[in-house]
Amino acid sequence: MEEASGLYKANRLAIVDEGGKKIADLQPIGTYIIGGNGRIDLNGTIDKVILVNLEAGGPSMTTTITVGGQPEKRTTPFYKGVDQQGWYWIEDKRRGKANLFTKDLFVELLREVSDYELA
Repeated sequence: MEEASGLYKANRLAIVDEGGKKIADLQPIGTYIIGGNGRIDLNGTIDKVILVNLEAGGPSMTTTITVGGQPEKRTTPFYKGVDQQGWYWIEDKRRGKANLFTKDLFVELLREVSDYELA
């Protein structure tokens, strides 16, 4: 896929407190990913979360089975809650729960990955 976008460098965005102490960083991982349009990792001092850019409806899998000679197609979305195009945090991969990335979610995830309390 490098042919489509060309080679480029993408730096991390460091998130620091008022004193300059690093809280976390946002690290671009990829533009072309399976099932999505991009991935960014939010890396903190104690954990990491993955953010993915998804189209409305999100990725899905379509299967065709034949019952009584009649083919039946079934489409199953990978994630619940992908109602619009945008950045999402996949809360639970087993349950497939996706959460639209908002300012409030960003603050919550920042606390989770860094144990840092924002004022």
